[in-house]
Parts: sequence; structure tokens; C-alpha cells
Amino acid sequence: MLGIVDASSLIKEGPSTLKRDILFFERIAVRGGSRMIDTWRNGRQFRSDDDRAFADELESLFETPFFIAIDEDIGAIRSRLPEAFLAEYDTVTRRAAEAVEILLSGSDDTPDTLRMSELSRHWRGLRLRAHAAAINATGGLAAANCDIPVLDLAPADGVHFGEIIHIAIDKVTLPGATCGWEAIFDLKGDKDLQDRARKLRLWSSELAKPGMTAALAAEHVSDTLADYERYMSAHNLKFVSGAVKAAVAGTAEIIEEISRMRVGKLLQRILGMRASHGELLMAEQTAPGRQLSLVTALNAKL
Repeated sequence: MLGIVDASSLIKEGPSTLKRDILFFERIAVRGGSRMIDTWRNGRQFRSDDDRAFADELESLFETPFFIAIDEDIGAIRSRLPEAFLAEYDTVTRRAAEAVEILLSGSDDTPDTLRMSELSRHWRGLRLRAHAAAINATGGLAAANCDIPVLDLAPADGVHFGEIIHIAIDKVTLPGATCGWEAIFDLKGDKDLQDRARKLRLWSSELAKPGMTAALAAEHVSDTLADYERYMSAHNLKFVSGAVKAAVAGTAEIIEEISRMRVGKLLQRILGMRASHGELLMAEQTAPGRQLSLVTALNAKL
């Protein structure tokens, strides 16, 4: 699945955001990526060493198989958008324009900056969803990786699964500056993490249904993750406790069994420890909330 992000949303966190988000998707498309590289290098408000370094870093990422730039505007993809989404897009666009006009024509000389910020987030997320819809309409699989705006501008068709994935992503700690891309790409090649990421994406698509609100989706994610971590914490404690008891109480017996060549008893002890580890792995497969296990796994590794 392709995750789609907006280049302007990367300004605050820099490359750390991409280091985390790429572990949730097979690839990431950065909308406006090429234009933003030029802005970071030549724009008036940027031009710092950090901005130029990030521009170079983003450009190098586009040379890998994991990142691509999307520079088409909405007009170029309108013909590929499903009619239902296009109707929603036009409705939200009109209502957002009306809201901006009201804010700018108010009696106060300073418009409501919070409201304007929320409108900007909503508009940015809608454009990402448009690109995802165009890809999905042509047989691809994409999700707009954007947060959920605190606005009521769109038709009440429920939150989108890309927004639910974003809630889960926000529960993972951003990698620090010392975490290089080589380490991230190593994690991306981990088959276990790939399976966990796929499970999360499928679960998010099932949760995104008509009537699901942003607040309720956030509650579902938090509750499901808490169930998983409590369950696995209990099983990890049981496994560690058993291992410690075996190590403390069995050391002398193991030495005696080795000295007396009691291979059968020694083998039974080893098999017993392997069986306990197997039980832990089985608990992982049946744990409630395992759909969000990627969050816990990444927080432990990052």
C-alpha cells in the first residue's frame, strides 16, 4: 500500500516523520515533493543550512524504491476521481472557501488563527485523499496519511482508513537524529514488521465505516492498543518468571546432569524452555488487539 503525505507537513518535524511513517507503508508518495525541495533551497523564509540539508536528504530518498514525488495538481487528476468522491471534494471545497471568506470579512482585524489552521489542515488532507482516490480508482492501493481535522465540512460518511492509520502512527515515538536511514531500511526489510504493518492497514480499513467519528476512532485505537499491551505484558512476565526460576533453581542440576551424562533429562529441560517460548509466540498470535502490535514493536525498536 502507498501512503501519501504532504511535503508542507514535513517542515515541523523534518526527516524524522518519514523515518517513522515509512515503516507503516510499502512506499510513501510525497505530494509537492519536488516543488518543496526547490523551496527549501531557494525560498526566502527557508535557506538555512538545515533546510538545504533536508532538501538534499529528501532528494536522495526519491532515488530509493521507497519514496516517490507527486507533483500533479488536483485539476490533472479530476478525470480519474470517482464521482462520489468528486462530489464530496467539490462540496468541501465550496464550504471551506465560504468559511475562509467569513473569517477574513469579520469585524476583527485578526482572523481566528486556530480556525484558519484547522481549515488549512482539512484542505491539505482533502487533497491527499483526492490523490489516494485517483490511485485506488485505477486499481492501485493508497491511503492519505493525514490527521483528522476538527471541522464539520465534509459529508458524514465516516473517517477514512488513512486517517485511522495516522492515529496509530502518532503513537510511535519519532526516531532521533542518531537513527540513520540504514537502520530504518533494515527495519523495513523485517518480515515480522511487514506482517504487523499489513495487519494494521487491514484493520484500519475495517474500522473506517459510515458513522465512525474522529473521536470514536481515536478511542478504538487507544483501547485496542491497551488490550494488546496488557495481555502481552502478562504473558511476558509469566515467561520471564519461568525462565528465571529455571535458571536459579536448575543451574546445579544442569551441571550434575552434564557431569553424569544424563542427556535425556538435559534435553527435556531444554525442550521445556523452548515450549515456554513457543507458548509466548502463540500468545502473540491470539492476543486481543494484535492488529496494533506494530506500534508496540516499533516503540521497542526505535
